[in-house]
Amino acid sequence: MKLRRWSVARLRAIFLGLFVVSVAVTWHVTMGLRPAALSLRADTRAKMHASAKASTASQEVVEHTKLQRVAIKAVTPPAAVFFARIIGNALPPRHDPTRTLINLEFVLAHEFQDSRVQKHWVLNRLLNSTIEQAIMSLLDQYNASYSRIPFVLEEYANAHFTLFDQDDNSDHLHSNATLDEWNQNLLLSSIYDAKNLYAMSINHARNAMIELGIAKGAKWILPWDENCFLTSKAWDMIAHDLFTPDAVDDDAIKYFVVWMDRLKVENDVVLDPAYVPNAWEEPQIIFRRDATERFDEALRYGRRDKAALLIRLNVPGVWFEWGWSAWERLRTFDNPSSDGSRRSTDNRPKVPSTGFVIRLYSGNPVYEDQAFGFHREMARAEAIARQLESLEDQVMRDVLQFHPTNLVVYSKHKLLRAKQLFQTQVDTSPLDPPDNDRAIVVDVLKQADRAMRLVAMPTASFVRAKATPQDVSVAFESMVYNLTALVFGSFISNNEDYAHHALQLLHQWFIRQPDGTLPHPAKLVRSGQLMTMRTLPLFLDTVKLFHDSHLDAYTSGVLLHVRTWLRKYYDDLALDKAYRPNVASRWFRSASRRGMHYDMQMASLAAYFDEPAVYRYHADTVQSRMLSDGVSIPTMRDWVHMATIAQSAGIDVWEFHDHRLCANVAMRIPCCGNSSTYECTAATTADVMFANGWDMLPLVLSKCVQCSALATVQLEQLDDVVSLHVARAWHVPPFLHLWQT
Repeated sequence: MKLRRWSVARLRAIFLGLFVVSVAVTWHVTMGLRPAALSLRADTRAKMHASAKASTASQEVVEHTKLQRVAIKAVTPPAAVFFARIIGNALPPRHDPTRTLINLEFVLAHEFQDSRVQKHWVLNRLLNSTIEQAIMSLLDQYNASYSRIPFVLEEYANAHFTLFDQDDNSDHLHSNATLDEWNQNLLLSSIYDAKNLYAMSINHARNAMIELGIAKGAKWILPWDENCFLTSKAWDMIAHDLFTPDAVDDDAIKYFVVWMDRLKVENDVVLDPAYVPNAWEEPQIIFRRDATERFDEALRYGRRDKAALLIRLNVPGVWFEWGWSAWERLRTFDNPSSDGSRRSTDNRPKVPSTGFVIRLYSGNPVYEDQAFGFHREMARAEAIARQLESLEDQVMRDVLQFHPTNLVVYSKHKLLRAKQLFQTQVDTSPLDPPDNDRAIVVDVLKQADRAMRLVAMPTASFVRAKATPQDVSVAFESMVYNLTALVFGSFISNNEDYAHHALQLLHQWFIRQPDGTLPHPAKLVRSGQLMTMRTLPLFLDTVKLFHDSHLDAYTSGVLLHVRTWLRKYYDDLALDKAYRPNVASRWFRSASRRGMHYDMQMASLAAYFDEPAVYRYHADTVQSRMLSDGVSIPTMRDWVHMATIAQSAGIDVWEFHDHRLCANVAMRIPCCGNSSTYECTAATTADVMFANGWDMLPLVLSKCVQCSALATVQLEQLDDVVSLHVARAWHVPPFLHLWQT
């Protein structure tokens, strides 16, 4: 048989045809074997993707990692390297808010590609939902893999201020120590420690990404910062070291460090092949999957969060020369890494370095220069504090339903009930036997009648010319108690005579103002007359209630004068915004009762002027004073008052430090300890009962288990003796049964 000879051209055509057929068959078989798409979807507060292409439908898996809830998008095959970058919140003035999207798009468009590397992005508790949505849309546009760690405001609300120094457990916030600008910055940052740890902690996210990389089968994990960029040259250098036989076979190499070049100009400069990096700044860390070290999750963002691990790994750098607190040294210098690694001559770990990484431009060139490291840290601390103050405001409004018209001492619900009881009694019979609630109404109206007679007296100018601070204090307190009786009486009974006399009283003090009636706010503050205004929380609640129930033009005009005076006093009383020493700071740091009265006034004024973050700050931080204050009946009474003010800010003073307030109550009030029933019922006069603090019992009984035995004691006599004129003598807001509980 004669063999047919094939031309070269024909052979090429046959081979090409066979190749096409094989590709088609392979594609068909592969499609048949592809697993069904995962359909699990993480819950989020807002719809994460408005629309998605059918061919690239969004897939999310919820993976639980330590202390995190992470929503994962885009499941991809295992890769040798898991390169994760963590996107956090921009913090002006340290960061230009627009740079997050600019830098992210630059990375997505220009960074190296390698099939051995799975890139991943982490949206770490972003606070601005609009920015978060824009970031996710951009990542979707590039079909990038990402996770979302959600910010939950209700969880953040549970974080309190850090009141005690971690080294010696002292009340560092109210210390009289003189601090320079840097140490004042450290103090401010430490106070917000727990709040920072929830809102913007980066170490939780870094560790979560290490665990995720391990779970995805990667050998090397890069849990890096969001603005890190690797050029092709940089990646080639890193890849050479990661995949060289020395690194593959050497069990001692579990970590690499990659030194950073911080850009001071726009990002495009790194696209020039001739670009030469100046990589000397704090490095990023690469982890092998069996590395045991992790980032310290007790270190908040901005508190050497990465440098602490560099210390433990013995990576040389300026961080060894920084000032570290005793608590920090215990977690760093005194806790060196014991994970397998090459050893230096002193038998400490020796972590090799590889390649370099670019830190993209932040938008603020002044903070990128080496000489401006101090200013960079100060700007970051200021930005963090500003962001957390904003969150405190949001917690108060959205979680605790704060409104500036809310009362902080009294219960609006109880006042409305008293109003309803009065109307019911009018509609039925005035001869009905007065129960406990009706007795409150009767007492309020009796005190209102008494106050109306006092205000009508021709001697009602209250304060003589050239009055002493004590004269002013007594007169102001008298005015406040009379005003409270009149306003409460007017609110409950709708008696306009009470309201008229209340307006007359306010006009006398805040509009006509004869010489000596009420000093200028600045004079009060400068002369140290803080205690002159100790009834201010009571006054503010009364003014709020009056304004809420009388909306006529004349009343509003009078109250505007009151508000103007109070605004000046509040501004003079406030701490310096830069935390520089001033008169107010001396009161704030005072360990005496004046310190607590300062917090009490500031919290009440901040609530009145719709500054809920300041209200919450003073309501929370005041608690550390409890451990240093001497225990006395007046101090205990002040604390019950402060605890009532604080509860509207979500602060439970009764729960503080092993129920310290209840312990103080049990120590000072007879009947709450081991006293007999006889001792609890022997006193029959108001003076004796107030001297023993029994006026607080209606509130204390519901808070302190130590006093539970008193529930069986006959306390009806208190209803007759806790009247306004006696309360005024002991500087207690009257009508205790109308307080919040």
